[in-house]
Amino acid sequence: MNSAGLKLRKWSSNDASLITSSLPSEDIEISNKHELNYSVKKVLGLFWDASSDILKYNVRENKKVDGMSVTKREMLSDIAAIFDPLGLVGPLIVRAKLILQSLWREKIDWDEPVPVHIREQWFEYRTQLSALNRLSITRKITNNLKSCVIEVHGFSDASTLAYGCCLYLRCTDNASIHHTNLICAKSKVAPLKTLSLPRLELCAALLLTRLAYKLIPKLQLKISQQYFWTDSMIVLAWIASPSTKWRTFVAHRVAEIQSKTTMGEWKHVSTCDNPADVISRGCCPSKLINLDLWWSGPKWLTEDKLNWTESSDTHRKLDNIPEGKENIINVMCVIDHDDFILSKYESLTKCLRITAYCIRIINNVRTRKNNNIKLTGLLQPEELEKATLKLIKYTQNIGFVDELRELSNGKAVSNHSKLFRLRPFIDSDGVIRVGGRLKNAATIDIFQRHPIALPANCLFAKMLFNEQHMLLMHGGPQALLSTIRLKYWPINGRNLARNTVHKCIKCFRNKPIFVQPIMGDLPSDRVQPGRAFLKCGIDFAGPFLMKSSSL
Repeated sequence: MNSAGLKLRKWSSNDASLITSSLPSEDIEISNKHELNYSVKKVLGLFWDASSDILKYNVRENKKVDGMSVTKREMLSDIAAIFDPLGLVGPLIVRAKLILQSLWREKIDWDEPVPVHIREQWFEYRTQLSALNRLSITRKITNNLKSCVIEVHGFSDASTLAYGCCLYLRCTDNASIHHTNLICAKSKVAPLKTLSLPRLELCAALLLTRLAYKLIPKLQLKISQQYFWTDSMIVLAWIASPSTKWRTFVAHRVAEIQSKTTMGEWKHVSTCDNPADVISRGCCPSKLINLDLWWSGPKWLTEDKLNWTESSDTHRKLDNIPEGKENIINVMCVIDHDDFILSKYESLTKCLRITAYCIRIINNVRTRKNNNIKLTGLLQPEELEKATLKLIKYTQNIGFVDELRELSNGKAVSNHSKLFRLRPFIDSDGVIRVGGRLKNAATIDIFQRHPIALPANCLFAKMLFNEQHMLLMHGGPQALLSTIRLKYWPINGRNLARNTVHKCIKCFRNKPIFVQPIMGDLPSDRVQPGRAFLKCGIDFAGPFLMKSSSL
């Protein structure tokens, strides 16, 4: 809807020359069969009778010929010939759009003859279209602007085939006489993907909102009030609630409507009094010419507001409003074992000491009942070993659940387990260790003969690698992994060592990437052949050397 199209309608009798001064026009001579005189001017696809200040259409008659074929290209050409920038004959254009949409549904090519049933439907529509020549539209839509109250009323409606909206200007003079006239209208066909009727009604309300938001400022009139009418209680319920309450399709459209209008501007109208119902279903030209509901709006719009149809708030009492978000509460009891201590601290030493103090407190409580000696003072190495054993068992209970159950029952681990090739077993402390061929090597420490297995990517292993990397003065991945394997055997330890070194900021800063510059070309004296000492800078005799030393 552009400003040039709005200039087709005038607001007062003082701008009768507006259309001739601001729009391109040309004098034409029309035959009497179209009931146009010689003062008719063609403006933006319409015909303007300057003497009576009315707008008219001139549609050429199209007679049906038996056996005549028609293509989609020809149909679109005939539809585009009816230039209707303001949507004044929108109900007629909707019917043509629906016929053209049926061709898209049938996947008919542009120059392919259309099916017989669509061709008959098109010829019937094209024959009725000639009645549009009898239509006369008064260009003036207001009375004296100096002494009138102006309101804008918008109506929206949708059907399963199309949806549309229309805007009316309501002027009230000093004698409390109300005049209403159609300003413009807009329509769209329903998408090929089937939508529910409430969703189409919401699309119509959004179309009305966008049309009013764009057009009302361009009217340059002092609008006292604006109203938006719809016959859908569900749409009113959607608009009256926060957009976050609805699903995505409805939420986005409701949010835009709420940003451009207010809930107090939306009212309910019955379907029989809704002029947008005409544009959503289509209408034949002969019926549209004398349809007062379309050109002037509902009859009660020309009456006082006290006589208007009451806009009830029954939409607030609707039950089971569609498109609402389901309030599903998922109660899940998730026991995050790693959140015990390991995830709260970054230092493994600190976690071990805190765990050791917790174990000491538990032991002191137990010994109080037995009147035994309590442990106090600094932590002992035995306490740190017990804390380490507790954290290891805690980690293995998370990562090796199936393996612990199978080994505890005296069975071998599954061949799908990552410990299958390591010949694991459970020691006297309940810790899974890696088997091997050094069982009888009594001189070697138990941790080297049978390292403790650690799950892949567990917090204990990550903290262990980080701490050992610091102790090795930021050693490389190979040195880090070999040191860890003196006591533990982490699954996927090679990648874990690489990641630890790669994520170390100090290692990254102290290991810059040196770029070797490209060497330049050798001079021609060094690459071209010549006799001996032809080009040489060596002072074999020594006079230059003696001279430089004297200086």
